[in-house]
Amino acid sequence: MNKSRIIFFKTTPGICAVLLVAVLALSACNKKVDGTPGTSGTQPGAAGPPAGETVMQLKAATDKWLGKWAGPGETYLNLEDRGAVYLITIRAADSLATYEGSPAINRIKFQRSGESETIRAGSAKDAGVEALAGKSGCLVVKTGEAYCR
Repeated sequence: MNKSRIIFFKTTPGICAVLLVAVLALSACNKKVDGTPGTSGTQPGAAGPPAGETVMQLKAATDKWLGKWAGPGETYLNLEDRGAVYLITIRAADSLATYEGSPAINRIKFQRSGESETIRAGSAKDAGVEALAGKSGCLVVKTGEAYCR
């Protein structure tokens, strides 16, 4: 056996190991993370945009909601555009918290205290918030929680 063949056989396992590591690293880059953006990146619980919809198409409707929305008393909800996501600040009666939300069809999805929540257009009546009675240009999070302009 000539010397060049011996070197090839001795280095082949090392080359194979390097190639295997490279292939695994590249395949990891293509994996999708199924989750909703949250305060620390993505959180499990929601998928990305529906098939055929891009983030920017989804945001066309929800970008109209940017800014501050008043709730009962001193509470409020503030939406800021952060590219493909939203920064949601909610001032409750006893707390102030921020969340990262993702656009969906006519709503914004986010995680709060481990629960999936949505923000959608509606009225104070839809949410059952008597303190905002008569207001129709509102954002509704859930029953009992709405913010209006």
